[in-house]
Amino acid sequence: WDTIIKVRHLPEPDGETRIAELIEAVGGDAANVATTFARLGGSVLMIGEIGNDVHGQVACQSLSASGVDVSRVMVAPDMPTGRVYAIVEEGRQRRLLHWRGANMLLRLTEDDLSRLQESQVIYVADPLATTLQTIVRWYEEGRLSSCLAFDPGMATVVEGFDFVAPLLKYVTVLFMNEPEALTLTKCKKLEDAIRVLQKICEVVVIKLGDKGAIAMQGQTLVKKPAYPVEAVDSTGCGDAFNAAFLFRWLQTSNLEEALQWGNAAGAAVVRKLGAKMPTKAEVLQIIEDGYERTA
Repeated sequence: WDTIIKVRHLPEPDGETRIAELIEAVGGDAANVATTFARLGGSVLMIGEIGNDVHGQVACQSLSASGVDVSRVMVAPDMPTGRVYAIVEEGRQRRLLHWRGANMLLRLTEDDLSRLQESQVIYVADPLATTLQTIVRWYEEGRLSSCLAFDPGMATVVEGFDFVAPLLKYVTVLFMNEPEALTLTKCKKLEDAIRVLQKICEVVVIKLGDKGAIAMQGQTLVKKPAYPVEAVDSTGCGDAFNAAFLFRWLQTSNLEEALQWGNAAGAAVVRKLGAKMPTKAEVLQIIEDGYERTA
């Protein structure tokens, strides 16, 4: 559950400031990706855990309304639904406070495995150590062979390369932003980081915010600029990007088109306060408008 707090400026220690705008909405890395992928026309199953509270109920209702199968979203009776507090300071980037809540209790089961085995692609976001270990074991045992897409997020990246390495060797599409890629590889230049990662994963996608995104597959390196829209809040932009990139790449295997779709989805989200995931019509409209008429 996301709480977005917009302020003109942050207070000094022991100070106070008024909240200019406050929004509460369904959020979460994997949930945002699931919602966007479904809205684009994909068939999606969400695996996660919520608390037995209003926030969890509304989250499931929202996912279902977008076309996401929530039959594998479990309810934890004694732990509240996870929360993110996003502080958006005027003219500055957001700050996030993250608490996993009920998702800390998530444990993948044989029932989850049977559903994953039916999937064309499995998308993993900021996983628990237990989730990562289980998925690695299933791939090692040959019980899973689906295309694997992975966005570790900075919270996972700071655990170190050894933490994610067992999963990376099974990853087909790796999503990261520039700070995450540099931190994980300990490279000083992004180009070097991409080449290190691409030796492990087939497709490496680096999100560059208002500078667009880069994707590399084999010896092919493609960079696409961001669509020039007025930025309000970047919460959820990376998730929308990942979903749209993955959706188009699975259809066409074309990096350039996938980057266009990803950038357009991110642009649709950044124009709004809060992680309001885009529709297919919004994504296609931004692509049609192009770089000259979007702003």
